[in-house]
Amino acid sequence: MGHSNDDKQMKKNALYILAAIAVLVGCNRAETSESLEFESITDSSISICRVNSSFPRCDTFAVERKYDICWPENASDELKRELIRLMFDDSTTDIHAASERFLDNLMLFDDDTLIRAIRVDKLTYDGWTSYENVRSECRQDSNLYCFTVSNENYMRYAAHGMYSTCYVTYDAALHKIVRLNDLVDTSKLSPVITRAIEDLVVNKEVLENVYTTDNLPVTGNFFIDSSRSCIVLVYPLYDIACYASGIQSVVLPVFWLSKHIELTPYAKELFGEGSYLKTNN
Repeated sequence: MGHSNDDKQMKKNALYILAAIAVLVGCNRAETSESLEFESITDSSISICRVNSSFPRCDTFAVERKYDICWPENASDELKRELIRLMFDDSTTDIHAASERFLDNLMLFDDDTLIRAIRVDKLTYDGWTSYENVRSECRQDSNLYCFTVSNENYMRYAAHGMYSTCYVTYDAALHKIVRLNDLVDTSKLSPVITRAIEDLVVNKEVLENVYTTDNLPVTGNFFIDSSRSCIVLVYPLYDIACYASGIQSVVLPVFWLSKHIELTPYAKELFGEGSYLKTNN
């Protein structure tokens, strides 16, 4: 009997030690998390341009540019570069330098014929006008930050404007951007995307719009919903559907996804293995 009680006590002690280790691991992970500090940055610019053009009465035009962005001041260089690349197509980590270049550089179809461009305080010319707008915002879910970067532009003489929405997920506990291949093996994902479009009601509109479900590309543009129950792949204009159909979003519910492709250990931790398996059952 004495040995039995000793064994029970030893097991209890072991459980206490394991529990203490789990708490310490959790605390250490929390301590490594870094809450991002944000700055709101807005600016705008108008330039009047004169070009040599074959279009009648279109030798003078205006370009309006503006942005309204949510900027993480204390972010890692990796995150800063990624956000600036999406917002301003620049490779620097300096948001102010990138934004100045964005406002100063004119993106024209025939910029090789440019004669002059003058920045003005207000728009007085009522002819053809080009514009380019950039906006970003951020949603926080515990240690995850989801940045949404929206671009909209119209270049003179174009048949229509263009727009895009890109997403960046940042894990503040690990100080890194979450890529899609951090969650699943993207080399095996294409047939799974096809199946999700063809089988899931939530993707019915995508099925109606997509050019074809054969050999679908795997996009790196995605976000994780706020409940951490879905991964949403976001395809730009023309990528898998025509312009009139707009941006296409393919929803991959995590419990469904886990049936068709192995989730990485990081993904299981991120989504809560017990939680999504419970939903699955």
